[in-house]
Amino acid sequence: MLNYLDPADIQGFREDVDPPRYGRNVDGYGRKIPTGRWLKVRNRWRRVYVCIFSNSGTAYVVIDGKDWVVSYVL
Repeated sequence: MLNYLDPADIQGFREDVDPPRYGRNVDGYGRKIPTGRWLKVRNRWRRVYVCIFSNSGTAYVVIDGKDWVVSYVL
């Protein structure tokens, strides 16, 4: 079952100048690739990760050990 993050729960947004380069394989794919974007949810800054395989990707944040899909454009 997928958990979708409610846009009303987002308290802030920020972006790093240089996103991290780790988390992807040689081809650029991976399950938990960190992005340079951060969302403030439940009074904590949480990094936005993306799961990319083939030509498709899904952005998500991790809250209390669960993945929450970010279902709108950042």
